[in-house]
Amino acid sequence: MPEEWKPSKKVSHGHKLQFVTYFILIEDTYGEVPPYGVVVLDDGSRHEVENTPELRSEVLAIAAEIRERRRVIEEETKVWQPAWKCRMCGQRANCRQARD
Repeated sequence: MPEEWKPSKKVSHGHKLQFVTYFILIEDTYGEVPPYGVVVLDDGSRHEVENTPELRSEVLAIAAEIRERRRVIEEETKVWQPAWKCRMCGQRANCRQARD
């Protein structure tokens, strides 16, 4: 089962989507479908992330959208990051959407 440590106080939806991506990669590579993964939070608590059809569909839809955006590279992909993430980003100088 995949396991990941996160410096967070709770499991976010983004963490769940990241795990589903791992589940898909594991299935493609090893032919095994992991039923769940484990997120270990900042306080050491362990939380299972289930491999559900709903989350899998969401990840595959996001992947399809990314592929479509790559086809139309001239179009800018909108991002919705908090300002603190923009300030820390290594691509800030190249980004027209950087937030202060």
